[in-house]
Amino acid sequence: MKIKLSILTLILSLNTVFAADVMIENAYVRATPPGTPNTAAFMSIMNKDSKDIQIVGAKSSLAKMVQIHSHTKVNGMMKMGQVKIIKLKAQEKLTFKPGGYHVMFMGMKKRLKSGEMADFTLIFSDGSELNINAPVKKAMAGMKHDKSTMHKKMSGMNHSDMKK
Repeated sequence: MKIKLSILTLILSLNTVFAADVMIENAYVRATPPGTPNTAAFMSIMNKDSKDIQIVGAKSSLAKMVQIHSHTKVNGMMKMGQVKIIKLKAQEKLTFKPGGYHVMFMGMKKRLKSGEMADFTLIFSDGSELNINAPVKKAMAGMKHDKSTMHKKMSGMNHSDMKK
């Protein structure tokens, strides 16, 4: 029995060391307005290890299904879909952001309100897991908009063909 306990302790300590080599910054989960069944989490992930790692999934008790998603352009249209593996090279930083990689929560079990905290877990290819406790923010709170750039892009648009 002591040997089994020692092996279990060793395995758990290895997962802790691995998680210590992954740094999460600026994590947040979007609040869910009434009637909204899905939401997403965003963050920056830094692999501080000397070895490459792979994120293979995510989980949370907050939703029926949790997956890693990304947006890709297919035939000129943006499509969102599940990503099975994200490779993160040694010493590399990857940002999960709107329009890119994100943790997708589908079939929310409860509404998330701004100011609350939300728990979810990233799963790595070696079986280790990293628990994240992130603040819930209003949908636009985590997004940075450059109004001057957006206005410049829109100023060249021809609005004469718009239907009322």
